[in-house]
Amino acid sequence: MPAPAANIFDQPDVIILSTQRSGTHFLESSLASHPLIHKRGECVLRYRLDGANPKLDAVHRQGRIFTNRPNRTNLAIVMYSEVALLEKLCGPLEKQKIIHLLRDPESVARSVLQKDANKNKYQERYRAHYKLNEKVLPDVAFDRAKVKPLTRQIAAEQKKFIRRLKGHPHLFVIHYEDIAGQGEVNILPKKFTREILKFLQLPYHPLSNDLKKTGPNLLKRDTPLPPAAPASAPINLVFLYYDNPEMLRAQIDCWNSYVGVLQTLPTILLIDDGSPHTFAAEIVRDHGCHVPIKVFRIQEDIRWNFTGARNLGCSQAKGWIYISDIDTQLPASAAQQFFESAPLDPNCFYIPRRVWLPKRIEASPPLVNLFFHKKKYLEIGGYDEDYAGHYGREETDFFRRLRRAATKVVRDDVCLEVVPHSMIGDSRTRGRKRDKTRNIALFDKKEAAGFPNPVNPLRFTWKRVL
Repeated sequence: MPAPAANIFDQPDVIILSTQRSGTHFLESSLASHPLIHKRGECVLRYRLDGANPKLDAVHRQGRIFTNRPNRTNLAIVMYSEVALLEKLCGPLEKQKIIHLLRDPESVARSVLQKDANKNKYQERYRAHYKLNEKVLPDVAFDRAKVKPLTRQIAAEQKKFIRRLKGHPHLFVIHYEDIAGQGEVNILPKKFTREILKFLQLPYHPLSNDLKKTGPNLLKRDTPLPPAAPASAPINLVFLYYDNPEMLRAQIDCWNSYVGVLQTLPTILLIDDGSPHTFAAEIVRDHGCHVPIKVFRIQEDIRWNFTGARNLGCSQAKGWIYISDIDTQLPASAAQQFFESAPLDPNCFYIPRRVWLPKRIEASPPLVNLFFHKKKYLEIGGYDEDYAGHYGREETDFFRRLRRAATKVVRDDVCLEVVPHSMIGDSRTRGRKRDKTRNIALFDKKEAAGFPNPVNPLRFTWKRVL
């Protein structure tokens, strides 16, 4: 196997040390809400250093795994089982700056056994929980006889590292129960926040968290969202079109179903991204749209101009903005739940879940289908049109910057429907190569620079055509 690149593993500034199912991602996500902290995720070193996973090793050799971000406190999760490999890379544990996260051993044991039982039964549906934090499935019974022996094993492992780290000069010990409390926790306690940021030598900043807790009953939905009045600010639905006439007709039928269901109809902002053969405005006129709609056309056919088209739609919006590709429908019942059933906070952005039609198979979490306020869009500079002309990564770039400015809220009660080309042949843009090579390199460059806000939007000519 070729030798890994020299920069595959920069030494993290701070390590969160713990065992599985102890709340490491909950803590890491909370700390990463601080503008001067960069989270690097869990260091699953055994898969990346011993050749056990060729796919990860291939990425590993490119130098894009576990690299630090400049001018940030770089945070990494290390499990007890990974300590020996970490020490081979970074030296003795005693020389690291460590946050030691402890949790009641029996709670950990029960969480591990529950996770394994659910995972074995639900498989792919269970995995969607970690992508969207939202599955509504009953827990599976697990073998209670295994709780005590596993508890003893976990307790022994914790004690081993407690003894080893005794007297460590750069150690901060956290008990999960002290910060997590009961129910969901979106803002960590002020006292704890001040203490840990003092340890990290960082200025005070509230530490927020948008993850849902896991553990026992991890697949059960929380208490339903409270009812609320419709959003006072206008709602705009931005859709992109590129020679998808049949899919557009299906979308218009979906939009027309909002009449009589929604208290206030949204405005559709349809962006024709330079379609060379079929024009969006003509289809809307012929088919008949009964909700407010504006159609804009980009005069140039720029390859993979998602960012430019979305910027055009957002520039014409007021208030709330929902972004979508043409192949994803927002049914009337979902739109009502999304826009009218719960309070909308302009300091948050919202992500629904998705299923693939016709069998309603759970789809991956959407980075395209986002719902946010225009003030946050303007705050982060919109979509970065440097990615235009090539495929990929523009959505992740926007998502990363949006997360800096707003709190992510997963709306597991809202379900979008993705239409495959087997149902409607033109639901997706076809016949163009999806080579991500150039945009991956561009994304890596922007990530290293901390994802600066883009400049010079709308780099093309356009006009309103309807």
